[in-house]
Amino acid sequence: MRYYLAAGGIHPDRDVALPTIPPPQMVANMKVGKMDGFCVGEPWGARAIAEGIGFTAITTQQIWKNHPEKVCAFKADFAEKNPKTVKAVLKALHEASVWLDDMKKSTLMSILSGLLRPDGGEVSVGGRKLLGPGPSLGVVFQNYSLLPWLSVTGNIRLAVDRVFPGWSPARRDRQVRKHVAMVGLTPAANKKPAELSGGMRQRVAVARALAMEPEVLLMDEPFGALDALTRATLQGELARIHRETGRTVVLVTNDIDEALLLGGFIVPLSHGPAATLGPSIAVAAARPRDRRALANDAGLRSARAHTLDWLLRSGGRSRPPKEPDADTPVLADAPEGACA
Repeated sequence: MRYYLAAGGIHPDRDVALPTIPPPQMVANMKVGKMDGFCVGEPWGARAIAEGIGFTAITTQQIWKNHPEKVCAFKADFAEKNPKTVKAVLKALHEASVWLDDMKKSTLMSILSGLLRPDGGEVSVGGRKLLGPGPSLGVVFQNYSLLPWLSVTGNIRLAVDRVFPGWSPARRDRQVRKHVAMVGLTPAANKKPAELSGGMRQRVAVARALAMEPEVLLMDEPFGALDALTRATLQGELARIHRETGRTVVLVTNDIDEALLLGGFIVPLSHGPAATLGPSIAVAAARPRDRRALANDAGLRSARAHTLDWLLRSGGRSRPPKEPDADTPVLADAPEGACA
């Protein structure tokens, strides 16, 4: 998004602010004139319209079918005075979304998990050729994939029973309770998925995968559909669990800051259809990491620069940004994270 803003004449650092703030604060800021637009989930777009402080310019699913529904809204007076800027922002959002949609992340994850076989080469785990899905690989999807008629305990117990049929019932019970507690869901152990928030459902999915004691935990954009506060909490939980268990984790994400915060190495993936893997870029920063240090730590800045440089060069997008137009908006990136 930052690249395409620059290509459209809006400098992403000098001329636009992209804060991450809660939706109610966004609406309030627009109302008092501190912001010119936002990208956020409903009902906040409808509220902005109802209060006469903005209008819906586009929804994210109109331009990116795989993204949770969000709206990109502008103050009506700003849009009327600066139509070229609004057009440039919407064009940047569209091009960034298409670029992300072209990346074959899910195909890569399916190959790594054994659900698909590669056309060439092979996948090996611990020196053993991967022939198909199995308990050595735990997978956490973005859409949770929980059985709605089972409780938190029941969803995790189903996996434990399947992977460890030789264990005694008491041992399997201990395994389930241990992992329910690990993700902080003991008070909700008997609740069904419909009674849980999105963040709690994703905790169940993580606990279910870890309860299988896999050699590798594969996570396919596990926090992509969550609001920013929940996402930050679960990122911290994942970092803690990684320290406690020592499990190898492969995390697929569109968020470079998330990769920097959690990763030991970043392997960028070019956009499709002929997507290729880039170099392994070490993230030279001590753990645990503080997200406030992302902009100041030299190791994190270096990893970010190398990753962005490779992604832009791999897509033929290394041209310098144009000089921005004068009528540049101040946009906010919602905690749900659709816009930037």
